[in-house]
This record gives sequence, structure tokens and C-alpha cells, in this order.
Amino acid sequence: IDFTDISMLLGSLVTSSQVPPTRVLPDTLHRMFSPMDLSLRHSPPDHTSVSGVDLVEDGLALHVPDVTSPGVWVLRLADHGQRLFTTRDASLAITVQAIVDRFVRQHEAISQNVEAERKRLAQDLHDDVGARLLTLLHRSDTERAEEVRRVLGSLREAVYALHPVTQNLVDALANLRAETADRCDAANVQLEWRQAEDPPSNEPRPGWQQDLIRVVREAISNALRHAKPQLLGVRIESVGDLLQVTVSNDGTITLPEQWQSGIGLRGMRGRVQRMGGRLEINMLEGLVCVQLALPLKTVPLDLEVST
Repeated sequence: IDFTDISMLLGSLVTSSQVPPTRVLPDTLHRMFSPMDLSLRHSPPDHTSVSGVDLVEDGLALHVPDVTSPGVWVLRLADHGQRLFTTRDASLAITVQAIVDRFVRQHEAISQNVEAERKRLAQDLHDDVGARLLTLLHRSDTERAEEVRRVLGSLREAVYALHPVTQNLVDALANLRAETADRCDAANVQLEWRQAEDPPSNEPRPGWQQDLIRVVREAISNALRHAKPQLLGVRIESVGDLLQVTVSNDGTITLPEQWQSGIGLRGMRGRVQRMGGRLEINMLEGLVCVQLALPLKTVPLDLEVST
């Protein structure tokens, strides 16, 4: 490999979303030199890291200090064991190490700036928009107040997505229960919320929790808005590797097959599919029931959405 190939080689690694910064240097070294062995030797706490690239053992090995840890990458026997390392190899490694070090520093700076901006935006939404919506809620009539509550709920989820904190699934469900209780009180609807004492606290993938809360909230909104029930039921339980959620109501009976697939229902189906789960709408004992079965593992189940 020549110096002119380094830019192209690094570019293919750096621009790949599959390569984290910690892997850019070792992956590049492996592709450049094809060593028989490539391993990271961690420096002991009382040992000063190697300051530069070194040829050792008369060219049998090449030592390249890592740029993200105090360790040293040890390469043994170049080109699949067919030759020794040379001073030219050491020069190439020094060049690559310097480029990767600069990339990692820039990546860290960008990440810090993005995180700072995300926190600022989340705080502004919470303090400014949230406060204005709360003021509007207290000044609104019953019909308008319901709409404001829905917007407040969506705002909370947006703020959480922008700046995730230590909130787990249990806390998110508790917040949704309190929100639903307020909505039911305003609509003179009795709420029966049944939930396992120890629901799962894990989140199979980033965004899973937000998808779950939004699907359940939409099911609740549909019931309150269209069915005008006297009783709204929410049941949440874990069965094996599935989280099962049922939202039922005793309002105006409309057969599920007669439902029009509007934006809300299509959005629910899309989110459930993204979660690898199943959505069913059935009539059970005179109640309209929206039933969700969602996998709690990171590998999605091969399930289809149906009504």
C-alpha cells in the first residue's frame, strides 16, 4: 500500500456508520498490513504509554499506540506472515495514527456539541413550550383541555427522546397512567388500570419505549374520542418474552372491520411493526379491545400486524 492509498482507505472506514471511532485504527492497520495477529496490549496503571510507533523483534512485530486508550496495538508478521515489518511500514503507521487521532478528536468534539444542543433544545421545550401549554390547559374548556393534554403528552415524549434520562419503562408507564387518569376524570370515564407488580424495566432498543407509549396513548385517545365510553380498561402484563397490552372500552360498538384506517391507526400499525410485534382489534364480551403483543428481546419476532 502507498501513501496515496491512505486517504481512500481511511475514508471508507471513517464514513461507514458500522465502524465506531475505537475501531478505525485497528481496522485500518489490519487492512494495510494483513498481520498474522493483531491484538491490543493494555498498559499497566503504572506504565507510561509508548510515545510512538516502534519496530520490535527485528521486524517480527510493529507496535502502534492506540488513540482512544492507553494500550498499544501489536501487529505480528505482515502480509499473512510472508514478510517482516520495515521502516517504511512504521512511517505509514505513524501517518495513519496521526490521521485517526485527529478524526477521533473531531468526532468527540462534534458529539459533545450535538449533546449540548440536544440538552438545550430539550430544556427550552420543557421550560417554554411546556409552561405555555400548562397555562393554556388551565384556561381551556373541557373539549379544548383534552386536546391540550394530548399535546402535552406528545411534548413529554419528544423531550425524553431528545434528552433521555434514567427513566425506565416502569416510570414511563406510571406517567402514562397518571396522564390517562386525568383525561378520564375530565371526560367522566371510569379507568381500570391493571398492571403487573414488576413489569419489565428494560428497553429492547433505542426508541422502543417511545413507540410503546405512543401506541398505547393513541389507543386510549381513539376510545375517548370516538367511543364515548363509561369504562376504559388498560391491562399490562409480561408473558414469557412478550409484553402484552390491552386497551378496552364499553363505548359505542363499532365492529373493527368497519373502522376506517386513518392516520392514527396507520401510525399505530407502523410503530408496532417497527417493534416486531402484533396488533389486533377484537370484540370481546361486548368490549372493543386493542391488543398488543411486543417482544422484549432485541431480535424482532416475525409477526404480522392484523385487525
